[in-house]
Amino acid sequence: EDGIRDAQESRGLGDVYKRQHYPGASGSTAQERRLGLRLWSSEDYSTYSDATGAGCWARLLVQNVGWGYSASISWYLISSFARGMDYDSDGLIRAASPSSGHFEVTPMLWVTLHWTLLARPGWKLMPCPEPALPHSPTGRCQLPHGGNYAVLSSPASSDFSIVVHAFDHASSMCIRNDPPSWEVAPNQTVEFSLPGMDPASLPSTLTQTRSCSSWVYP
Repeated sequence: EDGIRDAQESRGLGDVYKRQHYPGASGSTAQERRLGLRLWSSEDYSTYSDATGAGCWARLLVQNVGWGYSASISWYLISSFARGMDYDSDGLIRAASPSSGHFEVTPMLWVTLHWTLLARPGWKLMPCPEPALPHSPTGRCQLPHGGNYAVLSSPASSDFSIVVHAFDHASSMCIRNDPPSWEVAPNQTVEFSLPGMDPASLPSTLTQTRSCSSWVYP
């Protein structure tokens, strides 16, 4: 910890980044979060982009924010692999014949819209308290009966977005560094407290994805 601070001061570094591949259930350490390091999940996902893969990506995005990661970079964005190759169809968009101009949108892209539609570049991640609940397999910022949440706010804290996932393991399995199974209640009531904000005075919009289970590749 002292070594990182000395490096920041002696070299005039404004930010020190820590990049990690597939943090999954292990996440970041309390020391890394306390030091204010810029944490990135610099390669993540690489899971088949069907309905379960979409659940994996949805859970990872929320879970990674809880760990303090300000970037979750999917490997990869566009699939242009020939059909049947390893890691075929792991991206947000499938374009197996790119020269034809044809492409197919995956459920993973719709999951991403929960973030890009309701936040803007420059918004900040709101930290959650260190857990008073028993440790959750899916990381920090957990809901009391399964699932996790992430809160983002505008630079002036005049707008905010709360993103929640309540996936069980079977519907959100990832292929790398996945936590063990966990329980999610079919219904739960959750109350959020946002210091410095009065949610009642702000207009609110609810966007919800219930299931992608009926989705199949054409």
